[in-house]
Amino acid sequence: MNKPIYNILPEYSDHFDWYNFSKNPGAIHILERNIDKINWAGLSCNPAAIYLLEKNQDKIYWYGLSSNPAAVHILEKNQDKIDWPQLSLNKNPDAIKLLEKNIQKLFVWDYLPKNPSAIHLIKKNMYKIKVLRLSSNPNAIPLLIEDQTIPIDWPWLSSNPNATPILEKNQDKIDWSYLSQNTNPIAISWLEQNLDKINWYYLSSNPAAVHILEKNKDKVRMIAVSNPTAFRLLFQLDYVQMKQQNCDFKEELCKYIFNPERLDKMANNVGIDLHDYLELY
Repeated sequence: MNKPIYNILPEYSDHFDWYNFSKNPGAIHILERNIDKINWAGLSCNPAAIYLLEKNQDKIYWYGLSSNPAAVHILEKNQDKIDWPQLSLNKNPDAIKLLEKNIQKLFVWDYLPKNPSAIHLIKKNMYKIKVLRLSSNPNAIPLLIEDQTIPIDWPWLSSNPNATPILEKNQDKIDWSYLSQNTNPIAISWLEQNLDKINWYYLSSNPAAVHILEKNKDKVRMIAVSNPTAFRLLFQLDYVQMKQQNCDFKEELCKYIFNPERLDKMANNVGIDLHDYLELY
């Protein structure tokens, strides 16, 4: 079946953000139709674009690719091009294994605390990391609860989908801008009850908030192009092209439906004259 064809809404076309749109794994079918507009730095981060990157390795931005969880097999073959701090953000467990084998190359530890796949590595290197960044790590919540000497960064914690039990007990410390990024259904319900506190830029990038964005289209920001569930709010369906795209299918379907042998057989199956059967159409 042919995929829907989208066009950018006129009010966004002059300043469309192709960098963030190229990062969007949900938009790959549109990017395929606009190869000349792809931002390859953004696409290098896109886990759904590996086949395009493999065909265009001269256009790869290795900085972005190093954090791409679907690109580990490419990175393993090009270890001299890896950006190791960016690799420490890569959530693929195989990327973490690659990092552990080359831990001496990790000269910046700032990003590792944010990686939910690297908890075991974080625990071994607590003295090297910026512990405040653990507040943004979904899998670090047990660590924060167990060791209350670890300071909490409340803005980052507000964005953490696993932190709602802590946030619920400390609602005066919630940062509503960062909460606008939180994908947890409980956090989304708080946002729905406090629309005046929402940061619409951050909410526009939140894949769990599309139903709120749909009701507030005038507040949707351009960053929505990076959102797999909400980017369509900046587009309109191109019905003319879709109709043309389906012409061959329509012709083929009509040939099948109105095939004389098929119609005669169908009429016989229901026990009526062919002429009477055609009247039903």
